[in-house]
Amino acid sequence: MPISPEAFQEKVKTKVRDHYAASGTPLLLASLGSVIEKEDAWPTDRGQRSLKQLITETCGPDLQIVFDKRSPAYVAVVTPEVRAEIETKIAERLGEKGTIQVRLEEVARPVLLAFCVSVQNQPVYIRRTRPFRYEVGPVPEDRASEYILVEPEFRRPGLRIDYPRSFR
Repeated sequence: MPISPEAFQEKVKTKVRDHYAASGTPLLLASLGSVIEKEDAWPTDRGQRSLKQLITETCGPDLQIVFDKRSPAYVAVVTPEVRAEIETKIAERLGEKGTIQVRLEEVARPVLLAFCVSVQNQPVYIRRTRPFRYEVGPVPEDRASEYILVEPEFRRPGLRIDYPRSFR
């Protein structure tokens, strides 16, 4: 059952403080949202606001939102005391300190083929998850979120990729 706005603020602040008292890992906004949803602890004045908006508008400056600039979906809720530490952990998450090397021979063959397949004025899509595959032409509307468009400017139709080990 929805709770009062004041009770919501205190509940969220307590959950965030308790998390960081017990763990040094980022408290993801999605995880906090799942707990609130499970407990049905949304404020009565929620309206159409998202959890991110609610925290920003009602729980600041005690709680703040931080996110990975390379992955906008990776959003964490922090207290000012742990903000710097969590931002560092988020930056280290994908190895911001160093360059990540990608070896062409380790890229799934259907992904490589999507960049090289010859097509006439048709879009080429790559499936986002395993098993990777490419599709020529429009993908069905109900499965569109499973695919990503290979932008024409990055494609090299006709490029042979018989021996990727020779690309070094």
